[in-house]
Amino acid sequence: MNSTKFKDVHVVRIGDKKNISKEVATQYIMEAIRKNMFSSVKEKSTHYIESKLELFAEDDKEQEKWLSIKELQEDWIKRCGDFESFDYQVINCASIIAGTCVGYLSNEFVRDIVFDYVIVDEAAKATTPELLVSIIKAKKIILVGDQKQLPPFADSNLSKLSVELVKNPENRLFYILFNILPDTHKQILTTQYRMIRNIGDLISIVFYDGLIDTGINDKLRKHKVTFYSGKSIIWYNTSHLKNNKQLEQKGGSYINQGENKVIKKILSEMNSLNVANELDIGIITGYSAQKNLIKKSIDNGNFTRIGNIDVNTLDAFQGRENDIIIYSTVRTSKSIGFQKEKERVNVAFSRAKELLIICGDLDFFYSWNNIENKFPQIIGYIKSKPDECMIIDIQEEEFSE
Repeated sequence: MNSTKFKDVHVVRIGDKKNISKEVATQYIMEAIRKNMFSSVKEKSTHYIESKLELFAEDDKEQEKWLSIKELQEDWIKRCGDFESFDYQVINCASIIAGTCVGYLSNEFVRDIVFDYVIVDEAAKATTPELLVSIIKAKKIILVGDQKQLPPFADSNLSKLSVELVKNPENRLFYILFNILPDTHKQILTTQYRMIRNIGDLISIVFYDGLIDTGINDKLRKHKVTFYSGKSIIWYNTSHLKNNKQLEQKGGSYINQGENKVIKKILSEMNSLNVANELDIGIITGYSAQKNLIKKSIDNGNFTRIGNIDVNTLDAFQGRENDIIIYSTVRTSKSIGFQKEKERVNVAFSRAKELLIICGDLDFFYSWNNIENKFPQIIGYIKSKPDECMIIDIQEEEFSE
């Protein structure tokens, strides 16, 4: 195949194909590149051969020659798809090779490549071994991450020690490098462009000591939910609901039927809006059992007019965003659980671009006495901004069946 054809391949995505966008899957993974490139070659060569057969329709000798060429071409196209040399050429001619830290190991042609630059996104969320896999492949490395968001994941079922090590930032390579490198080798980004200013200010004040400014005009972040007009942070206080109870499930996860009920009510009201099909909603909770409860309610409900509803656990949401985020706190007694970890709350609330709705027991989260609890500060901010924030105290009769 002509080497100039490979020069057209600028980006290749390698590794696991799960959780990638349709655009990437159809253009940039190796299977798609093979298909697209062979389809292009086949189409052009077939057209050329057919034109020659038509041109020499009256010449038996030429006809025979071009029919033989056509057979050779079809056989070549068929066999080329099995050549490892094709993947090798694509990889070596690409300007950018994208994948996960560990995913690079899955491609034999990438393993031995030394890159001019390696850029690792969400580097603060990578474990030290994952980062080392990338670092040893680079002449220069650029790490992009936020140590004030989710730490690397460690499975407590496999190793409780690894969980404890990961929780301590001093054991994370990103944190270590950030603290030992000179100022000339690091840059702190202090302007965010995702969130409306009110949500951005909440995140900045509570989690970043007020250092983060907002660089996007509020006019570009106005939500379309008319019954919250002018407000961008809402707390539905479930403290007075009778079924406002955390219920532990098998496996140690929790559900809260009261909060699920409130979320259904909110979705029902949004579903009735004329602009329902334009709404992009993410529903986040820290507990898999609550996630499953909410998903079941949505599947059994009638919210089909809403444009998009994503429901998932907090850990699955880092790196994602929605115009509207609804956050279910779940806990109502003894402890707020993992929500005392400020990095997790930071991630959950900063996913919202236009509107943040918190659903939970405000009284309990405000009064839970622990130095790590950020919710008194969050609630204090909401109360201090009545023009842009609102607390709705839910009464039992409002949510009676």
